[in-house]
Amino acid sequence: MLTNWHVLSVLYYFVKYVDFVGQATHFFLFFHFLFSKRPVTALNNGDRKGVTWSAGGGWNDATSGVYPDWVQITFNGQKSINEVDVFTLQDNYPAPVEPTVGMTFSKYGITSFDVQYWDGTAWVTVPGGSITGNKLVRRTVTFPTVTTDRIRVVVNASLSSYSRITEIEAYTP
Repeated sequence: MLTNWHVLSVLYYFVKYVDFVGQATHFFLFFHFLFSKRPVTALNNGDRKGVTWSAGGGWNDATSGVYPDWVQITFNGQKSINEVDVFTLQDNYPAPVEPTVGMTFSKYGITSFDVQYWDGTAWVTVPGGSITGNKLVRRTVTFPTVTTDRIRVVVNASLSSYSRITEIEAYTP
């Protein structure tokens, strides 16, 4: 059985080999707009703070004020997961700190989004995974264990016109 660390290391390892259009041999990140100024590979590099936001330390979409936007992470095979953590941009992004559970934002974060998994036929929102009125920099979504080879975050609204995410983490039971 995989532990939390194993899933994260698999995600991080394979992201390291993602090419420009988001594809790799065993793992890829697929994102809504190819021409974002910030790379989708930054979403799974272990940097929850978005330390180098101005130089690609996170991802944002390329269409101001147009929703939904989405980012997909495909694992290197089926994984059983029961938690997804979504980290959005902090207000003081030039000097970010490690996000805590209760840290809030008021300038740049994503306010409405869905955490979904692929059931083999269609995208399904995880139980409790439809988030509205979000003000948390770190939003943890826990749910009954599902087995899937991919997850995605669909952003339906955000502050300051863009969907900004610094990290997405998935965990095994």
